Amino acid sequence: MRELPLGLHPGERTGSPWQALSAAFGDTLQLLFNPFIGRRWIKLSLICLVLGGGTSSAAFQWSFGSLRYDPSFREFLNQDWSYISQNLWLVALLTALSIALILILLYFRAMCRFMLVDAVMRQRVRFVEAWRTVGPLGWSYFLWLLGFLIFLLEIISVLAIAVFPSLRTFATDTTPPVSAWLTLVGVLVAGVLLGLLIALLVILTDDLVVPIMYAERLPLPTAWRKLWGCLRGEVATFAGYV
Repeated sequence: MRELPLGLHPGERTGSPWQALSAAFGDTLQLLFNPFIGRRWIKLSLICLVLGGGTSSAAFQWSFGSLRYDPSFREFLNQDWSYISQNLWLVALLTALSIALILILLYFRAMCRFMLVDAVMRQRVRFVEAWRTVGPLGWSYFLWLLGFLIFLLEIISVLAIAVFPSLRTFATDTTPPVSAWLTLVGVLVAGVLLGLLIALLVILTDDLVVPIMYAERLPLPTAWRKLWGCLRGEVATFAGYV
C-alpha cells in the first residue's frame, strides 16, 4: 500500500504524465477492491453524492414537478405558496434559509473534494480525521467557490440587462429590427463562451489545483499560480488533457 508522505511535493517529478495517471488509477483500484469493504464504498458514495455523482450538477437535484400528477398535493403546494407570498417575514425567512442551505452545501462540496483526495492517498476513508486534516484547504476552496459564484451572478445580471430591451422588442414588434437580432445573438454567443470558460476553470480547479493544494498545503490562489506556471510550460500536454 502506497501513501504519499506529506513532505513530498508534486513538483518533484519522477515520470511521465502517463506513469502518474497509471499510478493514480492503480491507487484508486486498490482503495476500492483490495480488499473490498462495503462500509468504505458507502462512505465514498456519500462523498461522491455531495460532489455531484461525477458531474457538476447531479447532486441534490429533486423537483416538485415529479409530483405534478397528484392534484391534491399540487393544490396543497399552491395554497402554501399563496400564504407565504402574503407574509413578508416568511419570504425573508425562506430566503435566508435558502441562502444558508446553499452555503452549507457549497462548503460541504469544498471539503468533500479534499476528503476524496485524502481517501485515495491514504487508502482509507475516515471522515473526522480527514475533516480536521483538510479543514484549512477546504475553507480556502469554499471562499474561492463563493467568490466565483458571486462573480458569475454579476455576469449573468449584466447579460440579462443587456438582452432585456431586445426581448421586449421581440414581444411588442411584429418585425424586430436587425439591431435587436444582433444583440440577442451576441449575448447568446457570449453566454456560450462564458459557460465553456467556467467549465474549464472548474475542471482545472477540481482535477489539478485541489491535488496541488493537498500535497503542498497551499491556499488556492498560490496553487493556481503554480498550476499556471506549469500550464504555460506544457501547453500541449494540458490541451490534450482538457
